[in-house]
Amino acid sequence: MDLVFLGTGSGMPTSTRALPSIAIRWGNEILILDCGEGMQYRYLRTGFGVNKEMKILISHLHGDHYFGLFGFLQTLALSGRSRDLLVIGPEGIAEIIDAILKRSGVSSEAHSERGYRLLIKELKSEVEVLDFSKYRIKAVRVEHSITSYAFAIEERELPGTFHPEKARALGIPIRYWKVLQSGQSVVLPDGRVIHPHDVCDEPRRGLKLVYSGDTRPCEELINLAKGADILIHESTFMDKDKDKAIESMHSTAREAAWVAKEAEVRSLILFHISPRYSEQEELLLKEAEDVFSNVYLAKDMDWIEIDHE
Repeated sequence: MDLVFLGTGSGMPTSTRALPSIAIRWGNEILILDCGEGMQYRYLRTGFGVNKEMKILISHLHGDHYFGLFGFLQTLALSGRSRDLLVIGPEGIAEIIDAILKRSGVSSEAHSERGYRLLIKELKSEVEVLDFSKYRIKAVRVEHSITSYAFAIEERELPGTFHPEKARALGIPIRYWKVLQSGQSVVLPDGRVIHPHDVCDEPRRGLKLVYSGDTRPCEELINLAKGADILIHESTFMDKDKDKAIESMHSTAREAAWVAKEAEVRSLILFHISPRYSEQEELLLKEAEDVFSNVYLAKDMDWIEIDHE
């Protein structure tokens, strides 16, 4: 899994931080977390391509998190995208997209002008789970000034390590090896039934990445992030401005670290950094490190590779 931080700021862009957006490349698929203004320009710099299977997740409807969506949709169309595109976001996102596209002379239902079909899934419950072939997305409503969701992207269990020497000792033809590696039992021509555990180690836990959206620290997010490999948590304020964090329903870097510690995550990435701290960003990192040891403060266009343990 490759993460590229297209924008890591909050509220308004600065010379060093664009507005929130993250691109994830996972095999042949792309996931986009939020779409700050102008994110399509930085997305094109990743070289991830415009015609892969793609899903866009919008955490909430504050402008800094989704105003870039419409430019991105247009850029994909002009770049020749032809595959379906799924947008997942809070209730109201469908109406907004439809209104923008209609005013632009393009129907959100027809895709002849755009070149690809746009699918929209609105989140309406406190918790929603969307299942896909290799992973699931769990959306949980968190505490913010408007409806806002955190997302957990959870890879399905992976097959254990395959041992060819065991397969040879059991006289299993090579044509059955891949089936056993995938976790399925096979029946050999001589009638023997071979199970994956006969030739493979125990299945491995898949990767888990959690993205907070905008939120106050809350039990809902802690429970969602339990045991995650990566927690990307908004860190809009320093401790000295905690009153502003509470008033605006955001988090401090120290509070983000507290969530990471409570959830026992593997690593924490600080994100959504206020322009007021452009000369003090290392202090944000230090406040988080006082609580949780494995912390990274993301910068625009940082590229991070995530591997299994």
